Amino acid sequence: MKKIKLAVFDLEGTIFRNAYNGKAYPSLWAVLCNLCGPEAAIEDAANRDKFYAGKYAGYSEWVIDTLKIHQKYGLKRNQLESLINAIDYYPGVAETFAALRQQGIIIAIISGGLKALADRAAIDYQIDHCFAAAEYFWDQDGTIRHWNVMPTDFAHKKSVLEMLCRDLGVTAEECLFVGDGRNDRAIAAHCALSIGFNPHDELRHDVTLPRVTDPLPG
Repeated sequence: MKKIKLAVFDLEGTIFRNAYNGKAYPSLWAVLCNLCGPEAAIEDAANRDKFYAGKYAGYSEWVIDTLKIHQKYGLKRNQLESLINAIDYYPGVAETFAALRQQGIIIAIISGGLKALADRAAIDYQIDHCFAAAEYFWDQDGTIRHWNVMPTDFAHKKSVLEMLCRDLGVTAEECLFVGDGRNDRAIAAHCALSIGFNPHDELRHDVTLPRVTDPLPG
């Protein structure tokens, strides 16, 4: 195997804990819909069932429908920012990034989640390359005005990595990936070295090294 030059990380469940206020959650999308109220949560659950039943053209279409729920039920900028600031990093994140940098390895994030969360990691750890699925634009009263949606999940995680590798002059044989979900299967299989961090059962078949830590209490 060639020397690793690029380390790519998922975001939720990998860099950040999948927990809010001491409780586990499937994704920040679900947390935000719950913050918008029970009707929003019901719509969100129905859309997730629709997605996993293959009734969306792709991930971006589902993201837009989720953002429409946030807008419909009045998600506010301060709610999002409070949530982003409340999510905890996993222990060892700072040390891992420092060790990679000491070896001259470039660090990137490719996530199907919120750009605001990726921005927090980018600022905290000076990460140069962050790709995420959704960015909010706000009116002056803190309500959602519009959004920007990017195809950065499932098969497109691999597509984004390939684009980044071309631009950096890096090959798949020089890439490390760390992730946790079944949406990480394509990118994990593409990289020379891949680590499944508390991996979903479906991801275990595609990673080089599954790593299981103690689950979060509660």
